[in-house]
Amino acid sequence: MRVVISQPMYFPWLGQLNQALLADAFVFYSDVQFARGFINRVQILIDGQQEFITVPTLGSKRSLINQLKIDYSQQWQEKHLAKIKQSFANELFKSQACSFFHQLVNKGHENLSQLSSSTVISLCEELFPEQCPMFFDSSDFPRQSKSTDSLLHICKELGATKYLTGHGAANYISVEKFEKSEIELEFMDYDIGTYPQLDCKHITPYVSSLDALA
Repeated sequence: MRVVISQPMYFPWLGQLNQALLADAFVFYSDVQFARGFINRVQILIDGQQEFITVPTLGSKRSLINQLKIDYSQQWQEKHLAKIKQSFANELFKSQACSFFHQLVNKGHENLSQLSSSTVISLCEELFPEQCPMFFDSSDFPRQSKSTDSLLHICKELGATKYLTGHGAANYISVEKFEKSEIELEFMDYDIGTYPQLDCKHITPYVSSLDALA
């Protein structure tokens, strides 16, 4: 049983879907403090340049991800869709990608975690429906522990034999604790090739997976 535990990302880059493809169980790490990154924003390509689209939120940025409310008063869905249409203007499957986006962001998700998690799950179901992992939320596993102990608790609850994470985790994760728990710690080398991106001088896979869908 290979487990991945990762914060939910808004229409994430292909790397997070790559993790999901390799996982038996994918856990959205949502009951942790929000930190600036890609939880509520993602890059897209417009005229070959990378731009961010960001979901506005309400309340303190020190809130937990699953407690951070979405600010619908700013009509960000329409603004994001306009950017998406501009980005995909010349792509073969632009209509499908825009429709996919529109349906997801207009489901009335109450908080940021619900929205971002749903984008990951839906992209996985769309791109590799027969290879989707089981999806969980970290709040499904009540615990008082933090850092490595928190991750280990979730892994043990799921009966993990392997834990897959990015190389950045090496800065804070305790390899020794995983070894003592007899759970193999795997650091992922992302192998994401480029693909045809129209009107782009500098091809990059680090934009939203919607780009590949289009």
